[in-house]
Amino acid sequence: MTGKIWQFLLFSAWAVGWGVASCLAQRVLKPLAPQFTPDPQVYEGTTEGEVSMQSLLGSAKGAGNCPGVAGASPNHSLTLQKPMSSLSVRVTASAPVTILVRGKDGVRCRSGMNPEIMGAWSEGNYDIWVGSVKGDRVNYRLSLSEGRQSP
Repeated sequence: MTGKIWQFLLFSAWAVGWGVASCLAQRVLKPLAPQFTPDPQVYEGTTEGEVSMQSLLGSAKGAGNCPGVAGASPNHSLTLQKPMSSLSVRVTASAPVTILVRGKDGVRCRSGMNPEIMGAWSEGNYDIWVGSVKGDRVNYRLSLSEGRQSP
């Protein structure tokens, strides 16, 4: 093969690899511990998928009704390096959305305009889904704070 073809193939492989790595990097949130900075931590995303959020609850008890649809894989994953006595996970969007968080503490789900899950959280790994209540694509902001977040 000529040098130009090799350059093209190497560039193409690099571009595909970079694109996959960029996608994965956006899903993993910065690990948190008490008194993290900046507070709040803010991330952006878009709802997508066709999996019923209620089905993502599995056999979890006490999670309540979890309307809407999301992807089969979580939108984000979060590691808490130490227990948090107060952590707020809030989603703001221009349309009703649902947030579902699954970790060793169980499953928590909230929906509506700007849903928030707040309370004490154990150290460990958490998967976070953000879905659309109406099934459409919605851009959202996910924010994590040690205090209650204003509307």
